[in-house]
Amino acid sequence: MFSWLFDKDAVNNIKTLWGDVRSKKLSKFNHQNKVEFLVYNPCMGIEWETSPLLLKILKFSDDSSDRKDFYNHIFLRNMRDYLESKEFLSKVSNELDAIAICAEPSSRQIDHIEGAISLLKEISPELYSVFTSLISMIVPIKYVKYSDRGSAFSCFDCFGSIFFNVEFFQETDRIEVMLAIVHECAHHVLMLYQHCDPIIESTKDVPIYSPVRKTDRPAIQSFHAMFSLTYMIEVITLALGSLSKSFNASLLSVKLSDYLENQVKTYDELLEKCDFTSFGEILLKQIGLQIKRSKDIIQC
Repeated sequence: MFSWLFDKDAVNNIKTLWGDVRSKKLSKFNHQNKVEFLVYNPCMGIEWETSPLLLKILKFSDDSSDRKDFYNHIFLRNMRDYLESKEFLSKVSNELDAIAICAEPSSRQIDHIEGAISLLKEISPELYSVFTSLISMIVPIKYVKYSDRGSAFSCFDCFGSIFFNVEFFQETDRIEVMLAIVHECAHHVLMLYQHCDPIIESTKDVPIYSPVRKTDRPAIQSFHAMFSLTYMIEVITLALGSLSKSFNASLLSVKLSDYLENQVKTYDELLEKCDFTSFGEILLKQIGLQIKRSKDIIQC
């Protein structure tokens, strides 16, 4: 039913597709730079000649076997110097120009992130498997240009990494952090699909209501927001079914209703105003099925 969203078939499809894309990215990077790295690193997303800083980061990736290793202060300092270099920023999205890498996250901040990841594993082994397949780095950041930005973001330029605002953790519980992780994980799934298919045809820039920012944005960006809400709705539904005694069920129910209402608004506009590829239509159909299921759950 949800073979490209979040069931077991989807997990297998995502893993297979990412394995193929990752292998091609790694081979291309090694060939272009005449190097022989064994492990893909999100910093390979920028196709330009290697620098000493980048080589340090990639060598660390080859020697590391665990995502938690990337909280290492030396590694994060190298990441900070690399991602904040003028040479790097001149070649990537403006989003990365707005951040500062937090090179020394506190143990409390790290525990907050890892606790949320453990919670995701408890609630949804399938979504946890998607997360561990796609995400190899969580980079702690602070925004230096915008005060109104949210908890996290992802970008094509550094596929496989989530940039997390450490200030967000100070006032937030585990389930909010988990929802932020799920949100970014969904962006990665859709970005992975976009490596192979545009999803939306020539109408990708048509203004469509965004269910997250609650204003009109280009259609593909609003589709991304709707897709992320699809994952968040799924994990909230599972949480209400398994953890209602441990968490504020009424708060989660309010979130579920709000997310679904805005998801439906975007879904209906996309159907009315946009043309989709064959694969985009498959995704829309599966999201439509999830919307129906979620409405049934709320009515019960």
